[in-house]
Amino acid sequence: MSLRRRFIWGVLLSALVASWAYYAEYLPFIGKWIAAYRLEQYAKEQYPGFRQGKVYFNPCGGPYETTYTGDSGQEVELGCGYDGLIGDPLRAERWMQDHQISRAMWELNRLEQGSYGNVSCQWRYDMPEQPVFVLKVQIRESETVPFPESETVLREKMVEALASYWAALPETAQADITDVEVVYSHYATKREEQQAYDDIFYTVRIPVTDDGLPTEQVMTADMKERKM
Repeated sequence: MSLRRRFIWGVLLSALVASWAYYAEYLPFIGKWIAAYRLEQYAKEQYPGFRQGKVYFNPCGGPYETTYTGDSGQEVELGCGYDGLIGDPLRAERWMQDHQISRAMWELNRLEQGSYGNVSCQWRYDMPEQPVFVLKVQIRESETVPFPESETVLREKMVEALASYWAALPETAQADITDVEVVYSHYATKREEQQAYDDIFYTVRIPVTDDGLPTEQVMTADMKERKM
């Protein structure tokens, strides 16, 4: 085999290995194995002595989930995402109760028209004490409200909604938030009145700094577009 062919085959093989490494966890069998390992690393720190149950794929959840059982019969449900972040409903609920998050979000969701907010609580599997808490705000407007006339106006809507939900959080909760995410979508109640922009989610996500919520970054951060 010539040197040129060896080089080409080497490049193709390297690309194949890289693709396999990247997409391996999206394959059911390999994904379950990777998720089981990550869940076990997390549980060893947070729930020592608990036994891992069967890891299963849930397209509407983790996407990989399992139940850990302690010697006393106590059960803890955990989920693991493709990104290695662990969903722990028990810890999340405890944090939300301590900071009255559910009440704050419920009251604002009731008052805000067309907006909905919540806090997503996850932890790194290799650093269980490192939270990834994201304040998520969704803005959804119908054809009764004109679609923003420019990207600047759209981003200003995002800033306004995000600032309202941020202000509703207790300062102790704000200190734990690591990121904020705001999503805007527009829809038509009648199919025949639907426009091209009615099929798209516009999303901006930024990290929270030590100085608090950097709303000015919403105006300049990368905006992702995703079809419904």
